[in-house]
Amino acid sequence: MESEQSPVLARCVFRPAYETELQLYRAARSKLRLVLLIVLGAACIAYLLSMLIQQALMVLVFRNPIRFWILVACLAAFIALYIWAFFSPSRNAKRKLRRGFELYGDLPTVVTEFYDDGIRLRIGERQSDIRLSYPIIVRCMETRDLILLETKEKQVVQVHKAALEGLDVPGFKALIREKCPKAKIQFTA
Repeated sequence: MESEQSPVLARCVFRPAYETELQLYRAARSKLRLVLLIVLGAACIAYLLSMLIQQALMVLVFRNPIRFWILVACLAAFIALYIWAFFSPSRNAKRKLRRGFELYGDLPTVVTEFYDDGIRLRIGERQSDIRLSYPIIVRCMETRDLILLETKEKQVVQVHKAALEGLDVPGFKALIREKCPKAKIQFTA
């Protein structure tokens, strides 16, 4: 990539924040997995509750509590898994921000520049330089404040809409559609 000689088509300079990281992790989770978790979870909880009531009656009549406590443990484990699945984006966002503080002492400024031949990211004062080509982008998503570009290896480039320079948001979306024709585009309007 000869990014230094070609003009910058678009540029985004921003500092990560909890709200944007939360949007990132919520957008990145699989919708199908979430729907399956809800549907199968509701069915499993209903089944476990009915079995729990049946076993509670058996305990009262026959005084054999082993199956009852196994069902209680299964129900508790399933509810814990359910809670873990729904709160993981929040936990991941907080963890990523803590890592940023640990590595840089403060949240680093991320500079993302878009050229004709690729994307260049510079992170923090040390100017860690990352270069990506457009063909490796496989999925493009949009949240309230961000446009997210996901690579084949699940790396995500964040573009903060309010910090976008050089192009407006519709122009940037058109640029991404042009440069990443094979990517799955999930933009609103």
